[in-house]
Order: sequence, then C-alpha cells, then structure tokens
Amino acid sequence: MPHVEKVEGAGFCLGVRRAIEMVERALEEGKVYTLGPVVHNPRVVEELERKGVRVVRDVGEAKDGTLIIPSHGAGPRVYEEKRVKIIDATCPFVMRTKRMAKKLADQGFFVIIFGDSEHTEVKGIIEWIEGKGKAMERTPKEKLPRRIGILSQTTKPLKEFYAFVDEILSSSLGELLEVRIINTICRATRERQEKSLKLAQKSDLMIVIGGKNSANTKNLANLCREIGVETYHIERASEIEPSWIKDKEFIGITAGTSTPEEEVEEVYMKIKNIGEGV
Repeated sequence: MPHVEKVEGAGFCLGVRRAIEMVERALEEGKVYTLGPVVHNPRVVEELERKGVRVVRDVGEAKDGTLIIPSHGAGPRVYEEKRVKIIDATCPFVMRTKRMAKKLADQGFFVIIFGDSEHTEVKGIIEWIEGKGKAMERTPKEKLPRRIGILSQTTKPLKEFYAFVDEILSSSLGELLEVRIINTICRATRERQEKSLKLAQKSDLMIVIGGKNSANTKNLANLCREIGVETYHIERASEIEPSWIKDKEFIGITAGTSTPEEEVEEVYMKIKNIGEGV
C-alpha cells in the first residue's frame, strides 16, 4: 500500500474563503448574481448555484438584487453600475495589483503585466490602466517605450516572473530610461507552490486538484511535471484511475487555492481505498 501525503494547508486561501463568505452573506438578503464564477472551481460554483446564486457574463444581465464582483476582480465600468447593489469580493492581492498598475500608468509608465491576456484577472487590470500597457507571457519583439513598469498576474510562479523580467532587461535595458518592477504574486499562491514542489520531490505520483480553468492549479501541475514527477490535474475524486496508483510507493496530493478542503479529503480517501486493494 502506498504512502499518501497531502500538502500542508491544502484548501481555500483567505481570498477565496472571503469571497465565498461574502456571497453567502448576500444570499441572506435576497437575489445574488456573480459576474462570472466567483472563484475558478466548478464544485464551488455548482454548490452556490444550488443555493440560488446566478452566474452572469455581463453586468446588464443582473436586473435586480446584488451583483458580486468575483475574487479575480473586474474593470472600472462595473463599479459604475447603479441598477443593482455591488459587492466587491476581489482578492486583496488582486486589488493591490490593480492599484499598482493604475498608479504606474498614471505616472506615465507603460505597464507590462506578465500573465495570460485572456484570464479574468488580467483583463480587469488592463481595463484599469486604460490602454497604457499590455499583458504578455514572452518578451516582446517590438521596441518598448522608454519608461516601463513590470507586474505579474498574482498566480504566476515566481521563478517564471524573474525569468521574464531578466529577459526584458537583458534585451532592452540599453534602450530603457526607467524601469519599475513590482512583485505582485500572491503570497498564498507562492507558499502553495513551494510546499507542493517540496512534496513532489519525494513523490512517485502527484495528484493536483482544482478547476481546469484555475490558473494557479494549472501552474501547480506544470511545476510538478517540470521536475519529472508523474502528475495528474483533476477536478474531482471520481476522475482517479486505479492504474495511476499501481506500483507507486509515495503519492503526493496538492490543490489549487480555490479547491475546497472536502474535495482534497475525498481524493485522499479515494487513493487510500484504491491503494488498499492494489
């Protein structure tokens, strides 16, 4: 039977827990909408929908009641909505990144956000800087403005952010007049990555639990794979295949910061039960 170990502290981070609690409190007062999923985890979204929460893609779909801005934040236009009550559940780390980006833009810097341009968090930040910057994951080939500020999507691995900054400085420093670099990676994300890598280094198999649309969960899975450990990214315990467990001596379990603790426990018990029968 393999040894099975969960990463220390697996489950919701404070920002996710805060957002969910804000939604549940709002439900006590009446109809609740969230602008997109409040967090990137299907189980959480499904449970909130069963309680009456409706996910909308545009502010105009919320006709009355309360509209929750999700943990990934939103652009400034949403805050101007008057037809419904607005509750801001943006993660404090994401809010800090938005403020830093806007401050740099207001000071005349071209803001570079190291991140996925299609991610909700990054799209919101881009809206706040009003076109005075760009999101990217690779060093741009085009010539950069002479004053730039560099930030990161909050869920990116720290080493990737360092490498990105190093590439820009190596290729463009001679042409730049001023550079501001701000580490905006979430502390909880960074700690989860560090603990997960430590566990992966002694594991034969890593199971990473979280939404397939969760950036921080995908990054966890990629980090584990990069060190050569067999890794599977799943959303639910039902996805686990007994063949994964066969001949494994040490199995590690980690989870994205929007994964509920009960999901982690279900995966742990499923692996233990399979292991007893292998």
